[in-house]
Amino acid sequence: MGVRRIMPDTLYLLQSNRLFKGVAVDELEKIAPIFHKKYYPRGARICEEGEINSKFYILLSGQVRVLKRNKEGEEIELDLLTQGAFFGEMPLLLSEPRLTSIEVVIDAEVFECDKITFEEAIKHQTTVLYNLGELLSQKLHVEQDLTKKKKRLVKYPIICVYGTEERIGKSIVAINLGVSLIRETKCKVIILDMGIAAHGVASMLRIDTVRYVDSPSIDQAYLEDKIAKHHTMLDVLSIAPELLLEETKGRESIARILGILKDLYDYILIDTSSKLNRSTFEAIDLSNMMLFVTSNMTQEYPLIMLDHQEVRMLLNLTDETIDNTLIREKGYHLLPRNYGTIERFLDSGNPFVDGEPESNVSQALSRVARDIGGKKIGLALGGGSARGMAHIGIFHVLEKYGIPIDMIAGSSAGALIGSAYAAGVSIQTIEEAVLKWGSKIGLLRLTIPDLFDVGYYAKAIARMFRGQKTVWEPRFFRPGIGVFSGVQVNKLYLSVVGDPSFDDMKIPLSVVALDVNSGEEIIYEHGSVRLAVRASLSIPGIFTPLAYNGRLLIDGSIANPIPVNALVKRGADIIISVNVTPSLQDSLKSLRRSTRKDQLAVSRSPLLPAFDVAMRSLQSLQYELSAMKTSQANVHIVPDVGDVSWSEFFNAGQLIQKGKEATEEMIPQIQHLRWEA
Repeated sequence: MGVRRIMPDTLYLLQSNRLFKGVAVDELEKIAPIFHKKYYPRGARICEEGEINSKFYILLSGQVRVLKRNKEGEEIELDLLTQGAFFGEMPLLLSEPRLTSIEVVIDAEVFECDKITFEEAIKHQTTVLYNLGELLSQKLHVEQDLTKKKKRLVKYPIICVYGTEERIGKSIVAINLGVSLIRETKCKVIILDMGIAAHGVASMLRIDTVRYVDSPSIDQAYLEDKIAKHHTMLDVLSIAPELLLEETKGRESIARILGILKDLYDYILIDTSSKLNRSTFEAIDLSNMMLFVTSNMTQEYPLIMLDHQEVRMLLNLTDETIDNTLIREKGYHLLPRNYGTIERFLDSGNPFVDGEPESNVSQALSRVARDIGGKKIGLALGGGSARGMAHIGIFHVLEKYGIPIDMIAGSSAGALIGSAYAAGVSIQTIEEAVLKWGSKIGLLRLTIPDLFDVGYYAKAIARMFRGQKTVWEPRFFRPGIGVFSGVQVNKLYLSVVGDPSFDDMKIPLSVVALDVNSGEEIIYEHGSVRLAVRASLSIPGIFTPLAYNGRLLIDGSIANPIPVNALVKRGADIIISVNVTPSLQDSLKSLRRSTRKDQLAVSRSPLLPAFDVAMRSLQSLQYELSAMKTSQANVHIVPDVGDVSWSEFFNAGQLIQKGKEATEEMIPQIQHLRWEA
């Protein structure tokens, strides 16, 4: 009698499962008693990879994920299983260790039975055996298709866009972020509209016919019929508010929908309601990342709602006087106020990242998309004195191919050119300034006043009357610490770039210098950009060291010729290093050779030969050091600049062209990393 009491419920659950499709009721009554219902809470492991556990499972409710370890030992999510799925069949049939682990995502109830009991129960059930064979075959085909389709496993496939404030622009963010993800990653993206609003995502996009998901009886064919297409290649699926507000059916529907969509799309953006309900909790719980949209920088996201999710904070419609330093420190994304661009989107239904891709708000969301997609590009620019002018050619070509730069790090000449670009100065303006001041007349205008810098010698006189002196203070015989004080270079920087702080940079910037007293490499990311660059340019013997923030600083390329490490610390996903320091053998091509064998070959430098020998020796060491410092870079651009001397600023045009040619050669590799890796 006890068995009969549970039989109706068990029979119903078995009849609704594909494995027992077509099996007569009287036969199911014989099979039903072998299964035992068991409950597993979220986070529980039903089975582990590698274990010998010959049990067979049917998922009655909830959701589980299939995990497998890669070569590095990290667990990768292979699949998401929902109600009606079965697992554990391979160890059951082959008596081998399990190939995957099963972890509960949503509290689950399962039927389970052991190998011997299952085999005994179905050995004469031809319908069950046939169904099992068909389902296993389908499962293999699906796994093979997924392997072909998903060459790139995305880290955050389900992203929940949430905010506690009304009218914060969540849907605007979700739509334009979705299009940005398509553009920046070439992945398939869908928005799941759970906004419970009269004018939802489809309405904003001017999609006329909206077919809502309004039934809990959901399968792939049903969902595909409801998906709306947009010309930007962004798909939209809208859930009826009535279904979302149902306690149990709404929650279970969300899990089922996400399980199906995850096989069809690379990214699912969930546009949730700011009003919390069970469906919203479910969406947040099932997401891999929460994008918290807020106008208040001090507002904390609701920790109680989060467990395993990665979080990104996006400041929208916020006060324009916001503290940029705090934004950078906390890693927040900031959407600039651009009401005109947003209004044109709302009037036309065309996302602004498509209609106005160069607008500041479009560029900001593109950066968010690259952050989510693991495509943040960092550019490390090395020192090289005049040869550093080749960096201008690198920027020209990157712009030509539309390759975005998310962060820049520079040493010496790389800090000079990189900081100007990071500040928002156009590459054309930078080139014009370099060609003007790098000419022979321009160099005279820079160097002669520097040699007779009145301010410098006034400090030298004051030094003579002080009791305590340091070796690095201004002195009349200046070549003892540096030929040039750098005052003219400072004026030139002010005229082209201004005097911004690191927080004012359009592109995050890192500048490297060396503390000559401690031997410590200093990476500047706060304070005055101009002073950090001046420090990084202080070539020993050429420019006097810079006393700044209690340190005495010289050329950063001595410590770190190409500061890739600064980009690694900032979280760059793709790092491009640029080395403009040639090997000693290559640099010989730039020398003027004497007809006499015993006479020293020197570069075409206006300075004494001693400086030339010292610089060539220093740069030879830097070339060897560069190989170690750039080991973490993904792309190495090495312009052929050996035939131009370190001091030949008047050959800037030739150097810029060499930078262009070297970058053109590496574009296929960069594009491969952006789209295929």
